Amino acid sequence: MNSRSTTRHNHPLALITASLLLASGGPANAMSECEFIIRTMNKLGSRMSVLRMTIASTDDKEKQDLASQQLDQYNSDYRLAKKQFSKANCGDTWSRD
Repeated sequence: MNSRSTTRHNHPLALITASLLLASGGPANAMSECEFIIRTMNKLGSRMSVLRMTIASTDDKEKQDLASQQLDQYNSDYRLAKKQFSKANCGDTWSRD
């Protein structure tokens, strides 16, 4: 297993948070907490889909194991973001569509 690959994704929520904060650029481009959480959830959902496809489409056990570990972390981060969405009283503006 490639140690660089596994350590790179230990805290994807933190990486996503940092990248979104840097991308916002300042007050003119600031987003609300709810918008930020929605973007985070969407990004995690997209990455989880790619990992599920990787697991389903490869016979390489090492790739499957790595993708499975990353998927587990993203699932945890997604659940945490969803709880924060509810805690921030963002309402039902986010849908599963």
